[in-house]
Amino acid sequence: MYGNKWGKKHLTYKIINAPQGDDAERYRVQNTLTRALKLWSDASPLSFYEAKEDEDADIVVKFTRGDHSDGYPFDGQGGVFAHAFFPHDGDVHFDDDEPWALDNYVATSRKDLYIIAAHELGHSLGLGHSDAWGALMRPKYTDVKWMKTISALPPEDRNAIQAMYGPCPRLEWNVRYMLESSRRSGRAPKQRRPNTCSAPYDAIFLGPDRKTYAMRGLYYWRLNDGNEIGRPMPLLIRHRWPGLPGNINAAVTSAYTGRTYFFKGNRIWRFKDSILDEYYPISHNETGLPRSPDAAFVWGPKHKIVVFKRSKFYIWNEFNRKVEPGYPKLIRKFFPGLPNNIDAAFQWKNRHTFFFKQGYYWRYDDEIGSIAKCYPRPVALYWSGCGGTSWERKQL
Repeated sequence: MYGNKWGKKHLTYKIINAPQGDDAERYRVQNTLTRALKLWSDASPLSFYEAKEDEDADIVVKFTRGDHSDGYPFDGQGGVFAHAFFPHDGDVHFDDDEPWALDNYVATSRKDLYIIAAHELGHSLGLGHSDAWGALMRPKYTDVKWMKTISALPPEDRNAIQAMYGPCPRLEWNVRYMLESSRRSGRAPKQRRPNTCSAPYDAIFLGPDRKTYAMRGLYYWRLNDGNEIGRPMPLLIRHRWPGLPGNINAAVTSAYTGRTYFFKGNRIWRFKDSILDEYYPISHNETGLPRSPDAAFVWGPKHKIVVFKRSKFYIWNEFNRKVEPGYPKLIRKFFPGLPNNIDAAFQWKNRHTFFFKQGYYWRYDDEIGSIAKCYPRPVALYWSGCGGTSWERKQL
């Protein structure tokens, strides 16, 4: 069942308030809604960004109760949890009398905001209810509440949204040529505070605090749980990791020791949180690693440290500080679909691995060993919240 559809692919949204008017929860609501929107953007050519306070938005999200002047009053706790409107309205309303579970709250008495928001956003995009078992758009909460940990749409919903808006867009030949070229992105100037919306990242990694950090030049950002830059102004690397220089080549946090390794030129730094370990930095000499690696990340069921350089990758044993026998190997044979000479890579908490190059990124599905559908995508649009590249805006 379908309703109206949007006549564009780039949509804006705005969050009016948080449950019970608690502004302290607004950040968690934003993260939860970002995750819900990502389910739909990952499976279609649609993209979303949050409108500024003084801007109108295509989709307005708010918590309200009782009669709230839209012709569909809420009925208090235990009745209708939420409702949404088809395009070109698209607004989503949640009953503020309900106890809402944010993030990964486990209390069964609370209604899971993530999965209900994802369902209602399906209506906002023009989808009606589905009779298919396993579909997110099933009409009852009891049919979908088990989905609260999903990170991708079920096939029924993916097919439905693509039937409305088409499959993922293909890259123009000139963009594809750029991404497949052997040229690596240039580094940011040392002396300038970098712009959030421009230039590639030097390194991205999941820290020991399970937060994601992105580095460029002498600065870093900490990303929020929706994998977006939470604050636009970057901070100085040397304030967070004293003794660490800028313009890092790669960074990775060990799944075994919790230590974070930073690579630059022919040296390696190792930190425990913000403290540089004794005897570091050390030289690359006799490690078997290449000078100035492109990226490093934890990968595979054994959580090994993988280091990329041009067209090859290495498995590095942090305990004996040696590359494992049989490496390097060709990237294209073990990571089909990825370009060479990438800028950065990391594995996130959901076991998805992300690769970045020249303003675009790929999501690698570790379980099936291939690039996820609808990739690459522009970093500025999906990570920085900057509205996309000039090429991407032409496609909207």
